[in-house]
Amino acid sequence: MNTPDLKAIYTWLRFLENPAEVKRKLPTALTQRPLKEGLLDIARLIGGVAPGPRLLSELIGEHRFGLFHTELSAMDMVAHAFETARIIFTIIVDPNHFEAAQPTRPGVIQPTHPKHTTPQGIPASRTQAPLEGKTEEAGVASIRECLSTKPELGIRLYRVIFEFVLGATSSTSVQSGALTHANELLGRRDIARVFLADAVYILGILVGFTPEEVTCFMAEHHLLGVNLLEHKLLNRDYCNAYYQFRKLRRAFSSSAVEEEARLQVRVEKLLSQCGGSCTSKPLLEGGEVDKVDIDSWDAAIDLMEMLSKTVMNSCFRNAMKTDGDVCERLIRSLAMKFKEFANRQQPSEVVNRELGELLFAFGMQYGCQPICA
Repeated sequence: MNTPDLKAIYTWLRFLENPAEVKRKLPTALTQRPLKEGLLDIARLIGGVAPGPRLLSELIGEHRFGLFHTELSAMDMVAHAFETARIIFTIIVDPNHFEAAQPTRPGVIQPTHPKHTTPQGIPASRTQAPLEGKTEEAGVASIRECLSTKPELGIRLYRVIFEFVLGATSSTSVQSGALTHANELLGRRDIARVFLADAVYILGILVGFTPEEVTCFMAEHHLLGVNLLEHKLLNRDYCNAYYQFRKLRRAFSSSAVEEEARLQVRVEKLLSQCGGSCTSKPLLEGGEVDKVDIDSWDAAIDLMEMLSKTVMNSCFRNAMKTDGDVCERLIRSLAMKFKEFANRQQPSEVVNRELGELLFAFGMQYGCQPICA
């Protein structure tokens, strides 16, 4: 398999910078799909994965859905974000997917899923020749092949899109529907560029380029900088997207020893992915069982894990080289903010703003944009 270069990946995704082009690729109408059907569509797009609870856990987090008598279910906010992210993910990995499925006659809506004459798990658009007799570039062909043979690419990209959408979901957007919300997000060029930057970074890393190579390329193509941090980190609903779902996942905690050990494992794994390690300091205050404290830590780790899948990972790595325990201090600060919200010391609007500003300041201090030769 030929590995696509960064230029080919960027060329593949650059249509996201053109709102008119994005709108043309989106469907004109789309019925909200049940969670199970949407998961099946995503599994087909990713390829090589089986739809089920394990895949859904990787896509949205095991704490955000339930399995009742073998049936998957989620709260309205999660179901909406899942469907909105599915639409955005679809046009990123298969830009002509919805164009090929547009109705040919008024009132006739054709199915959006690929035909079953193609190999299982690989969309028809990846195996068929380009439309209108156009010759597909070698770089684009290698991207299609890479996406269809490396499911971890699609899973990681979808998760990042979902987390962003969930942080931008409100009761109003749920009422308006997933397609309207997807149009609103992609219709804003600054938001579309956040999706573009994340996609370039994720695909670039997972096809074999180093973080330094990818971030240098992104800097040269203006996919890094203050504006990106602003639209990626500020004005997000962190409390609902992270703390609330941890709070509602379970009514009671385990023992203090078990919870401390579990959280330490999570932090250690996260920091190792950023090139660091955990200190020996205990995470839970006083060694006592406090569910608010535990949920706050889980929410903070969830948030850091999501950011570490994006170009912010390079920022964390830069920080760890400067100060070995700075990322652990950041997790502690995030957990403290979530705890203030949980204990009603601050309203969600204030905590959301302070969380965004803390992450933004961290990105500014340690710098996502490298000094390129």
